[in-house]
Formats: sequence, structure tokens, C-alpha cells
Amino acid sequence: MLLLVVYNGIIPTPSFMSNQLKFKVMVNKLVKKCSVKLNSRKQICLCFGNSTPFCIEGKAVDFTNFSSEERKKLSDLCLPTLTQYFHAKTYFDENIPPTLRHKWNLQLSKFVEDCNKALSKFPELQTKKAKDIALFVLGGCKSESLNAKITFADFLDIIINDQKGKEENPESANFQVYITLKNSLKNWEKFNYIISDLHQADYYELSNYLKNRIGKNGKKGANWERMMQCYRAVINAAISTRYNNITGCNVDNYITFDKKDEQLQFKQRSEKSIVELYNEKNNKDALTFEQVEAFKAIDPSTLIISIPTRHNGKSYTYTINNDIVCLCYDICTLMLATNGMRTKDVIRIKKELFDLENKRIIYLPHKLNRYSNDDRDIQNHSTPVRFNADIIRIFEKYKNSTNTDFLFPCKCNVCDGGKWNPSRYEDTKGCMNALLKEIGKMLNLNFKLTTYVLRKTAITCNADMIYKELKERAIEEAAKMAGTSKKYGQKNYYKCVNGIN
Repeated sequence: MLLLVVYNGIIPTPSFMSNQLKFKVMVNKLVKKCSVKLNSRKQICLCFGNSTPFCIEGKAVDFTNFSSEERKKLSDLCLPTLTQYFHAKTYFDENIPPTLRHKWNLQLSKFVEDCNKALSKFPELQTKKAKDIALFVLGGCKSESLNAKITFADFLDIIINDQKGKEENPESANFQVYITLKNSLKNWEKFNYIISDLHQADYYELSNYLKNRIGKNGKKGANWERMMQCYRAVINAAISTRYNNITGCNVDNYITFDKKDEQLQFKQRSEKSIVELYNEKNNKDALTFEQVEAFKAIDPSTLIISIPTRHNGKSYTYTINNDIVCLCYDICTLMLATNGMRTKDVIRIKKELFDLENKRIIYLPHKLNRYSNDDRDIQNHSTPVRFNADIIRIFEKYKNSTNTDFLFPCKCNVCDGGKWNPSRYEDTKGCMNALLKEIGKMLNLNFKLTTYVLRKTAITCNADMIYKELKERAIEEAAKMAGTSKKYGQKNYYKCVNGIN
């Protein structure tokens, strides 16, 4: 029995079936050629046979204006040209200007045509993947010697992708470094330049850019040396035989790094000796006993402190309220009196930490807050500070100044909208540093006085005081054993011949 299947109301005949077979063969041939499809992320990709689609444009096509029939055609057939299905108004997202969409459509259609021409002109490409064909065409296929047009940014993506391949590079994890390089250079004006146009002079420009770049840590020139090394590695890879057929780079693009070249130096060595540099670091940045006494003798109500600021692109200076100046001065004094508590611990110190019965402050440093959930840990990590005249005076002055648990009436200690606002801590710290800068000028210091220097000063002076007390007790004990008084032992007998001052 012959079973006939009706196709669109037509009984298939042998000749009709033959035409259908020819149609399928034609479609199969078309599928093997380069075409454009959307991947699962709705990105425009170049496709070739069964190879992995190569993303050539990250902007998604807007299908809202397509009819269901057109969508079916698009999914069923993969034609080498886009013009019969894609139009300027519907190809790219509607938010993109029409003129630009039309331009991109023409460029993309031309690109697909070039890919198919390359397949017919260079038979060896038939065994390649969509990515290889795309890079070949982007590099120029007018002749066998390529006229490369790939940008530095595009080539960096290729390097990152190749470094990820564990099969080819089982020990390589460098792609993370190159991703950092990409993020660091995305605002560099030559990031999207043709890579074959980059030379030594551009390396100097890159050096200046990286020196002035502010990193995530807020520091200028962050990761400068490492990024310069990575850039050289990318250029060297572009020159190598593995990639120069798609980059067009040669020995003319090679760059050198000379440590003696001032343009390629981030930090420059002075003519100071090692001994001078060591002593400069270890013999300064802390006040002496005399300078601490001079600091305590200052009347903060007489000081006029200004802070620079910017608003609407203009620079201004504003004068700090005198009450805030006096408050900042007392906080700094308490830092000295408590033997160098951290700035945040002093600014946000609570009244409950003052143990009036035993005349001491008991506190858990802010950096040890991870121990605050366990009583035993709190007992082991809490720090005691004995009362002295300055601590008592400041406590009595401010104990009734706020309705909160905090001693000082700072902005960061005020409840704002039902929540504490610790970000305002930086405002108070900035005022303190502005005050200390002015006091540093009054004391004729040859270094910058900051809250951190004040903490170093307190620790240094406290250590020297302990050492002085221990030395006096040692002389007294030695004099007693020798049968003389402490006075004679210190003035007449003890000599500093062993270098112990």
C-alpha cells in the first residue's frame, strides 16, 4: 500500500519530493556557511556550522516588531544575508538612534558577506571555528598578507579567553591579572586604538595615565608597576608568531622598560644614604615630652581653623565653629592621656567605660569587636587605662553634654533617623587633622602632625615614661645593695658607660 502524505494540500509526487530534497541540500549548504544568530544571552553572534558562536556585538536585537512568521523563518533558516529579515528600525534596540542602527545593520551585513567570501577564497578556513573566521576578517582578508585592524581592547579579550583555557594552559591563572589590566585601562584614551599603531611613545603615555589613576583603595598610582608589566606582556604576545597574523604587530611595536628612564619610574630614589633614611623614619613623626607639654598649654578657643572644600566644581574654604575646634582639641588630648587609644575608639568612647570606682577606663578596642559576643573573650581582650588629671577633667566636662551613651557630642554619635551614622566619623576626624596641622605649624614641627602621629606620640612617651621609672627603681635598688643612698647612687656613682640612657 502506498501511503501519501498531503503537504499544504498538494499530493507529493516523485518530482516534488526531489525538489524538496534539493531544498534541504541547499539549506544544509547555507547552514555550513557563516551567518548571524542570537545566543542564549540575546547577543548577536557569528555562527559557522556546529562551532561555538562567536559574539560580535553585545547589543540585543529587538524582536517586538517581528511577526510570528518572520520569527519562524529566522529560526528555521540561517541565510548568509540579513537584509531580507532585519531592518534599521527593528534590528537593534529602539533606544538607539535610527541613523546609528542603520549604520550598524549595514556594517554587520557587510561583515557576514566578508566572512562568506573569505571561506570561498581561503579553503583552509573551512576547518576553522566561527571565532577564527571572525578574527581573520576583522584582521583584513584583502590579500594573504593580513592588514590587521584589531584593537588593543579586542586583543586583550582574546588573551583573557586564551588564558582561561586550562587544556591549552593547565598551569595558567593569569587571566585574572589581565582582567585587572582591562579594568584599569578602560578609561585610557588609547584603550580602543588599533593595537598595531601602539609603540614606545604610547607606553610613556600609559605610564603617566597609571601614575595619576586613583585605584579602589583611594591611592594615586595604585598597582602601577604590575599593570605596566602586564601591558608589556600583552604587546609581546601581539608580536609573537601565535597572534601576529591577527594583530599585524611586528618588532616595530616592541617596547622596552628601562629602570633608569625617569618617564618609566613611579618612585624615584633620592641621594640620601641608607643611614639617613633609616634615622629619618625612626627619629621623627612623634612629639617629645617638651612638645607634648607645649601642646597641652595651647588655648584652643584662640585658634581659627579653616578646611578646604568643593561645591559645584568650585573650591571654597570654611571656618570651623569654635565649639567644634575645642571639642576636637579635647579629643586629641584624651588620645594622649589614654596612652594612644585609636582615633575611632576615642571619638566614640562611651560613658559606661569609665570605671569611677576603680579610677580607670575599661574598653574593648574597635578592631577587636569580633570578641564582643562572648563574655570570656571580652574579659581577655579588654584594655584598662588608669585615670590621670586630663582624663578626669575631660570626663567631668562632657559627661552631661549629650543624652546618648557617648561621651563626646560628635555628629557620628548622634542618632539620625533612628539609626547611628558612623560615616560622619570621617568629618570629625577631618576637623581633628585640620586642627593638628595648625598646631604643628605653631610648634615648628618638621613633619605633618595627624591623629596617627598623635597615637605614635602617646605610645612613645608612655614607653619612655615606663622605661624611666624602671631605670630609677634599678638605680635605687643597686645603690641600696652598695650601702649608699639613691641620691648618691644616681648623681655620683651611676655612669652611662654601657650606652643605656
